[in-house]
Amino acid sequence: MVVYLMNTTHGKCRCGHIKLLVSLPEALESYSPRECDCDFCSARGIEYLSDPAGQITITGIEPLVVSRQGSDQAQFLSCNRCRVVVAVVLELENHLIGAVNAPLLDSYHRFGQKSVVSPRLLEANEKRSRWESIWSAVEINGQKQI
Repeated sequence: MVVYLMNTTHGKCRCGHIKLLVSLPEALESYSPRECDCDFCSARGIEYLSDPAGQITITGIEPLVVSRQGSDQAQFLSCNRCRVVVAVVLELENHLIGAVNAPLLDSYHRFGQKSVVSPRLLEANEKRSRWESIWSAVEINGQKQI
């Protein structure tokens, strides 16, 4: 029997109303956040972190603000009080996948140097394929769908 141990880190939005729990299969130091160079993400200082074998859990009493950008496929989730983007998700048939905004995590200082990515240069189907290969499973308030 193989037992996989996950490395976990917690985080929260700026006002603390949205809590994050990220479980990753590798040591936290082995991950490097991805800084998207689009205008939306750059203006907000968003750096994405995910692993296809990982899990992102988002909890909060307040409803999340959901917005779309770019190819209109992914949904950006923000706190409805402080408006910080906590994650980006993609709804698949029966579950969510996504990436968390890494600077909101308590262990942010443990991650490797960020890399710059340019998803805006990809076609819509290329973006979706890429996200499906690198994003984590996401659960929001116990739900696997928005």
